[in-house]
Amino acid sequence: KELAAIAVRTNSLAFTLLSKKLQGDREFVLKLVSENARVYDYLNEKLKKDKEIITICLSSNPQMLRNIAPVSDRELILEVTKDSIRYFEYASDELKAD
Repeated sequence: KELAAIAVRTNSLAFTLLSKKLQGDREFVLKLVSENARVYDYLNEKLKKDKEIITICLSSNPQMLRNIAPVSDRELILEVTKDSIRYFEYASDELKAD
């Protein structure tokens, strides 16, 4: 796992070369996204919906919101729009109407 983590730290695209087992290992992925939020782009659909993973990505790089949109989680939108209201554009239509 350590060699894989080093490779992904160097280049997030390396994530696509990892075994499916490592790509699906939530704890391993949490570590990777905390070091490189760009890994989010290569996650499977289940992990892309994981709130903790999304929160970690957004805390280090709020611009990742455009890769996650539309966001229907009120707490996430409130958190990222504290820094800039421009991120509100990535909220789901439902939240925009609220």
